Amino acid sequence: MRRKIKTTPFQREILWSMADDGRVSLLALLKHLALKFPAESPHTLLQRADRDIRVVEGHGCLFLIWQIGTEEKPVLWPERTTLQFNDLFRWDETSEQWKVEPGERAFTDLILQLTQGGVEVLDLIASQSSEPTPRWKPKENS
Repeated sequence: MRRKIKTTPFQREILWSMADDGRVSLLALLKHLALKFPAESPHTLLQRADRDIRVVEGHGCLFLIWQIGTEEKPVLWPERTTLQFNDLFRWDETSEQWKVEPGERAFTDLILQLTQGGVEVLDLIASQSSEPTPRWKPKENS
């Protein structure tokens, strides 16, 4: 396990959003981040999410999955290198919600999936924090 990791509050929120289920919808994450960082404009929030998800992804903490209705398909590395969230999502002023931008790709959402490396980083952040922080625990079958 890594001895030390430096993350921003924004990156920690991204990781913590996956702590309960091991995954989170990008649309749900954007809504959550807008509540946590209300001073950010929707455009800036989307840019920060794109940048910081790439950072966390680069640390091996998560990977992306296309959600197409009820089906899921991994985002492959070649397409991930050119994928820009501002081409895929938009803020709808009328409904005050994030929406999928209609375009070339037919998808309903992007899912962020926590990796084992992400679980280790969550544990490391929790061990270095003096405050209670989310940790991922596998669900027990009942």
